[in-house]
Amino acid sequence: GGGGNGKGGGGDDGTGSLNKKFNKFLGDVKGKLNIEDKTPPPAPAPIPSAKSSTSSSTGTGTGTPDATAKFTFGQKIESTIAGLVGLFAGGIALTPFTALHDIAFPGDIENGFAQFEFDTDTGSIGAALFAIVYRYCVREGEEKNEMLPMGVVGAFVVVRTLGRIRVSNYCDAAPLDCGAPLGYFDWNMLQQAAFSGLESAAMFGAAAYAMEYCYKKGYISRFK
Repeated sequence: GGGGNGKGGGGDDGTGSLNKKFNKFLGDVKGKLNIEDKTPPPAPAPIPSAKSSTSSSTGTGTGTPDATAKFTFGQKIESTIAGLVGLFAGGIALTPFTALHDIAFPGDIENGFAQFEFDTDTGSIGAALFAIVYRYCVREGEEKNEMLPMGVVGAFVVVRTLGRIRVSNYCDAAPLDCGAPLGYFDWNMLQQAAFSGLESAAMFGAAAYAMEYCYKKGYISRFK
């Protein structure tokens, strides 16, 4: 019995000796190959791009500047002042031409003085809105383009002139025929267009001139 235990103990010692030799062999191999047991380093954190930083600063999420950032409280005050300039300049310029149209040559207008007051009031409001639009259209750096201010004034003149023409009661429809001299326009309609066009040109032209004057004096700043 004692010999069996000694034999079994010798077998265990032999297995342990083999394990030690195998581990030593692996250590020698790793040392020669310069192999180290270590885990790879963690990947570096991504660096935020300029686009993402711009998006977070503007709040748009697209990386583009926020268009509403230009419309600050100060800009709204400037637009209000521009509206007041157009209101008074356009209304004053319109008054004599409206009096000529509604009172001196009323045509088919029955209550000339009441119509004169109405046209002057609504024209002044239209001139105020024109001045605000003019400020946003003719921006800083674009004032050198002479065609741009003329185009803005001309567009408002055409729209107001055509909107104030009333078709004569004897005109035929589909197709429109009002007789001489042009068929589509008779003499009465042409007279309305002439008076309304003259009023509109004076009103919007005066408002644009007043705006440019205020720009030069520094009373109003151009929109950037």
